[in-house]
Amino acid sequence: MKRAIQTTAFAFSVAALFFSLPARANPDRKQDPAALALINHAIAVSDIQAREAPAFRLHARIQVNYAEGKSEKGEVLRIGTPAGMWHYEQSLAGYHSVEVSAGKQVWAVSNLHYLPFPMFLAERALSLPGELRAAKGRGLEEPFQSSANGEECVRTLDESHPLKYCFDPENGELRQLVDSPWNVTYEYSKYESFGTKSFPRELRVVRNSGSVFVDIHVDRLELIENLDLRAFLPVKGSKERTLASRCDDIDRPKLEKMVRPVYPEEADHAGLTGVVRLYAEIGEDGVPRGMWPINASPPVLREAAIAAVRQWRYRPQVCKATGASMPLVAPITVLFVSH
Repeated sequence: MKRAIQTTAFAFSVAALFFSLPARANPDRKQDPAALALINHAIAVSDIQAREAPAFRLHARIQVNYAEGKSEKGEVLRIGTPAGMWHYEQSLAGYHSVEVSAGKQVWAVSNLHYLPFPMFLAERALSLPGELRAAKGRGLEEPFQSSANGEECVRTLDESHPLKYCFDPENGELRQLVDSPWNVTYEYSKYESFGTKSFPRELRVVRNSGSVFVDIHVDRLELIENLDLRAFLPVKGSKERTLASRCDDIDRPKLEKMVRPVYPEEADHAGLTGVVRLYAEIGEDGVPRGMWPINASPPVLREAAIAAVRQWRYRPQVCKATGASMPLVAPITVLFVSH
């Protein structure tokens, strides 16, 4: 049987960084008042980055559990101030990066040219306040009660990135964020008081299969009384970076070169078809890196999809005000079909 391969359009998603600026609300999005009230209350409860909050230091231990039984350990260090300065450092099995900002400029250095998928998920899990603020720009449906545990839940109206947030009905803390495009659920537990706020000490990223992919334990969250400003100086080898959250007008990436995947003979003989969804970071040079399968698909099709996407080239996303190219995290879908 003759086989044909199609590649679908791509839904792009900017990585939500912990120390990014608040997301801008879209006035054209429908906002259910009760849903908006739930989101705003959760932000008020947990936003340790709020302007009125003190400077803090957060240290977390991370364990990544791979499907084949292998695991790796990593660490995250975050320092933040009410003035908007930050120091963000993370490491995992050969990956290490440092990002600092003392104002408008952001400086970053990494030993890899991309953000590994497990660390992307860990960033999003720890960016709890930023994720809640971003929800207000996506449009919100009327709240409903979860039949499983009585939590109050809200769904977004953004069809390109559907999300579901579930809150504790007693205190309004976020307990669960279901992220369909990335096939994971973020779980938050063991909230503890931090000044006038509260923050979860245990965070998990769970696959759709129910297994824990990324396990995060916040073992230190403390106030900083004597702030050492040297923590916000660029480290050796850093390069200035532009954040998408600081650009009012952005030119989105455009695919300029696409190489069609080669249908593997063994897949052809077995009659395999299906969809392969990949995590990738489109770099400032337009090259996709860090490919990682994010759905259940036959390994032979995954390998064919990754081999092809590695050869694709994009016009990178650009901040129009400065002309600076910016990396972008994107889910890419490759569809293998038969005629």
